This record gives sequence, structure tokens and C-alpha cells, in this order.
Amino acid sequence: MNQPTVLITGALTGIGRATAFAFAKQGANLGRADQSLLDAFFAAGWSKENMIDTIVIIGDKTVSNYLHAMTQVPVDFPAAPALV
Repeated sequence: MNQPTVLITGALTGIGRATAFAFAKQGANLGRADQSLLDAFFAAGWSKENMIDTIVIIGDKTVSNYLHAMTQVPVDFPAAPALV
């Protein structure tokens, strides 16, 4: 069964907490990684440090894409001039 993955900020208290409980009650994955995927990652020779680096890079790119989509303000450095 494919369950949606939901990221809720502020899920510790108030409306965020109630929202998290409502999604969890419906079977949504609230951001926990599947243990079999973690096992495969480590079995491939990667470390916890590699996992953290991967998560940070993906998060950075995701936030950059959302910022650009919402504001149309370029978030990347301009292209480097051609080498002569």
C-alpha cells in the first residue's frame, strides 16, 4: 500500500499536533524512514555521516526550488563566464 508522506512543521503543539495526529490516524507516514531502506543504505557501505549529508543536500535543493517557484527570485549563483 502506498502511503502518503507528510511533513508538518510545528507538530509538537496546537494545530500542528492535531494535524499530525489526524494524518497519522489515516495511515500517513510522518517522515519516518522505512527500516528496510535504511538497512540497504548502510549495507551498501554508507555511513550515518553520509546519510546526514544526503538529507541536508536534498533539503537544500528542495527549499531552493520552493523559494524560486514561489518568488521567481533566482536562488542560484549566476552562470560562470566561459573559459577562454
